[in-house]
Amino acid sequence: MTDNTTESLVQADINDVLDNMSARNATLTRELAISQAQATALQRRVKELEAQLAEAK
Repeated sequence: MTDNTTESLVQADINDVLDNMSARNATLTRELAISQAQATALQRRVKELEAQLAEAK
């Protein structure tokens, strides 16, 4: 195998790793956005329940 072929294969592997990392980053970013939205919704619900509890007292 020539040096150029080896370098091309190594570069292809590097590109694959970078593509996989980019895809994983995108997935984690989406999951974080979903989790943040869920946390915000839960905080809103806690405030609603606290208000109901205060009214009941």
